[in-house]
Amino acid sequence: MGGGVILFFLSVNRTAESMPPIFTGEVAVAADPLPQALVITAIVVGISVTAVALIMFIAMYHKFGTTNWAKAMKHRRGIDIR
Repeated sequence: MGGGVILFFLSVNRTAESMPPIFTGEVAVAADPLPQALVITAIVVGISVTAVALIMFIAMYHKFGTTNWAKAMKHRRGIDIR
């Protein structure tokens, strides 16, 4: 879903005449940098959320010895999981 939204934003205001806002020649229409800024923000947020989830997953495995939430909760409450 996130990839589709990113592709949508990149293609919203694209025309054949538009150029990136950084150019050296005379251009009549510059591409809108706002969708590009939103896309880079979405990519950074997506990577950050993935990294935090992975760290939580690894920490749970090291603390409880399992990645199963039900077993981890039983282990946390002191119930024998075997």
